[in-house]
Amino acid sequence: MPDRYKRCGCYRNAQFRETPSATREGAALDHLINLTSRHRDEIMAHLLSLHADDRIERFTGSINDDSVRRYVTSIGFARDLLVGVRQGSGLVGLAHAAVDLERGDLVCEVGISVDRAARRRGVGKRLLLAAMAATRRFNVRRVTVLFRSSNTAMAALARSIGGHVERTGGDSCAVFDLRAGPQLPLQMIRDVQAGEFLLAIHPRERGRVLLVHGAGGDSYQWVPQLLPALWAAGYSVCAPTLPGHGKSSSPGLAHLGVLEACVTRNVEHFAPTLIVGHSLGGYLVQCHLQRQPARRALLLASVPPLVPTTQELGEMVAELQCEDSRAVAKLVLNRAPDIDVAAVARTPLTVLGGTRDRVIPMPWIRYTAGRYGVAPQFVNGGHRLMLGRAASQVMQAVSA
Repeated sequence: MPDRYKRCGCYRNAQFRETPSATREGAALDHLINLTSRHRDEIMAHLLSLHADDRIERFTGSINDDSVRRYVTSIGFARDLLVGVRQGSGLVGLAHAAVDLERGDLVCEVGISVDRAARRRGVGKRLLLAAMAATRRFNVRRVTVLFRSSNTAMAALARSIGGHVERTGGDSCAVFDLRAGPQLPLQMIRDVQAGEFLLAIHPRERGRVLLVHGAGGDSYQWVPQLLPALWAAGYSVCAPTLPGHGKSSSPGLAHLGVLEACVTRNVEHFAPTLIVGHSLGGYLVQCHLQRQPARRALLLASVPPLVPTTQELGEMVAELQCEDSRAVAKLVLNRAPDIDVAAVARTPLTVLGGTRDRVIPMPWIRYTAGRYGVAPQFVNGGHRLMLGRAASQVMQAVSA
């Protein structure tokens, strides 16, 4: 048992331990898996192994190995949606749905690749359908699939599931108009001082909410559910992407002082009435509140004010699914100071966690709430409480 949390009456219960399941050799060819940054090497190997003609089909042009490597390195796993098909120990099919913002709408460009040995088995269709389903959950309003005009099979597939195919010379584009979710006046702002952030200003705002993501995340993680819910409730929203995060992320840049400064600049720039911090973002919010009280703050599955010891941090990091998340968490928290609880307590706080969270388990949430003298709140969810059914319960806590 971790000593510091045991002394505080707060420690991990065995139910929060999880042994990663190994991939079975000879797994079914049509076994679809969601891919994260820990699959980056597999993605790289799959794309590099494509036949020269297939690589041209995938990227609608000839690119060399170095370009493929740069492409894989630039994938933003916190934002983009990736689905793969594995056979044995490697990927034989991949769908990469790259999410972006275009004139206020979330749009997505999907690229699909399938090994020649796995052709004519419906793998491409399954990948495209899985990618489309994922984009709908992300509230993407338009999906495009680029491919060579000579690829008549892809054109037929796109038409069969409702796509409109447009041809321009040697290249074609299948367009799917999803019109999923509410349309928001989202803007991506790049400011020298405040960095990169998503912004939605409500014309009749009842308040302003600043959303601070955790290790390995970015501003887009709030878009599927919590950001639209806040907008519908009358809030203006600002969601920054912290340094070292986002597309072409460099976790080595995510030093504690740099992250704290980013939060402070966004608070000064946006003047929120509520600050929400998720996971490591919750610790950063506490760091900020030590120096500058706010009208209200919500700590969402947050790192406690008593910073985890090396052993505790190792347990926490082991539960994170993303390599970038692990790298940032270790870099920031390895020698981070404990929080001045009395200073932070000047701000009215809500402390909320998930009943199935293995990263920040329930005892840690109870400990944090106890230190701040508030009652802990729990929703039925894992660690990413801004997604799924838990998001509506989080929204209730925001509106309380």
